[in-house]
Formats: sequence, C-alpha cells, structure tokens
Amino acid sequence: MKAVRHHRHGGPEVLVLEDVPDPTPGPGELLVRVAAAGVNYADTMLRSHEPDERFRPPGGFPVIPGIEGRFITNICLSQT
Repeated sequence: MKAVRHHRHGGPEVLVLEDVPDPTPGPGELLVRVAAAGVNYADTMLRSHEPDERFRPPGGFPVIPGIEGRFITNICLSQT
C-alpha cells in the first residue's frame, strides 16, 4: 500500500510517499480499513517539534500522520 510518512521531525519537506507492506493484526489486535484520514494540529505538532517531549512519536519513527479517520466496517481479527 502507499503511505505518506516522516522519518524525522521537520517541516512539510520531511513528508514522503512510500510503499509499505499491508498491515496484518498481531495477537490481541484489530485491523480496520481507513476510508479517509484527517491530518490535524496534533499531527503537525508531532511532525515538527523534536525538542518537546509531549510530541514524541509513541511508536517511534517512521510515523504515518492521520490521527482522525473515517473507517469502513471490514474488520479482521487476529487468529493467534
């Protein structure tokens, strides 16, 4: 699949369109299909503010922005 991601903090120039593997749910996880994602103020702060601890990416880099989303009801549960 295609995803816009950033691998470091910075301005809009750090955003790159990349091919990434299709996600698969792990044990105890749920996979939902995202129809649309909204990039909001929190996404912008996360991308641009390296020195501020409040805006450190929770899972580390790379980050796919889009905290807000509209989801389709195709649900895939992990079998393990």
